[in-house]
Amino acid sequence: MYSIVIDEGDVVGSKLISYWHEEIDNYDVNINSSTAVIHQSLALTLFLFVVAVSIFRIEWRVAAAFFSLVMVVILGVVPPQNLIKSAIEWDLILFLIGSMTLAGILRELGVFKYLAVNVIRVSRGSSIALLSLILTLAFTLAALLGEVTSIIYVTMLVFELGKLLKIDVKSLIILSVLATNTGSVALPVGNPIGIYLFFTANMSIGEFLRYCFTLSLITHVVLLMLINVLGRDMIKSISKVFRESLKSVNIFITSYYLSISKKELKLIHSGLIILLTFITTVILNEYLSNYLTLISGVSVDPHS
Repeated sequence: MYSIVIDEGDVVGSKLISYWHEEIDNYDVNINSSTAVIHQSLALTLFLFVVAVSIFRIEWRVAAAFFSLVMVVILGVVPPQNLIKSAIEWDLILFLIGSMTLAGILRELGVFKYLAVNVIRVSRGSSIALLSLILTLAFTLAALLGEVTSIIYVTMLVFELGKLLKIDVKSLIILSVLATNTGSVALPVGNPIGIYLFFTANMSIGEFLRYCFTLSLITHVVLLMLINVLGRDMIKSISKVFRESLKSVNIFITSYYLSISKKELKLIHSGLIILLTFITTVILNEYLSNYLTLISGVSVDPHS
């Protein structure tokens, strides 16, 4: 006798069973059968195993995930053909590959360093403005290119600032991570989980923006307000060092602009155009798919 039995006559239960059958691509299996319960228990156990390994020894997480994947096939939880066909979200994987490839291209073009230098220049020696710009940059990059990409580039910027201003950047790194986490929720591309929900739930970009972007933006504003209230000592110390090292910062900014050739500047501008085009395409994804469906007469899935 199992502690949890899904009732096929219940409305929620019938929907759950229908969805489960679609996921396993087998409509002959009873979800309450001994075989199904054993498979579900094995899958849950392996999943928790991967989570536990990731928590205690994060460097082993890939090996743990691969081991669990092999065990899922060996134990017959998922047939190999179903694993390749339906268990792997190929649209999600290809989208992530494309996004990370684009981020690498933009980095090589110098787009992110260009943005970072302009953040320093626009702050004009104000510690509050500098913190707000760094965190907003982390928020924006996380939303547009993903949290991993964001924290890498923003951390590089923070370390560069630490060298110039000769300050302890631990607090700035922590704040940048918090801003990255809030920004990664704003758009589907910000987080693999967001992309998964976007594709699996068949959400429109409008729905995602309505719920996730609004909440993410509010959280970011609250973070900026908390910094001004709780981080006054840090702001004062940075302001003091900023004033003392302002000359070095100005020299760094000037030398950067003088070192850029016209060809490099043209490539940076091209990269910015590519980045804006990518952002626009993601935002207008649903409308573009509807337009293509209209002119071609063939249904175009915005999540494909």
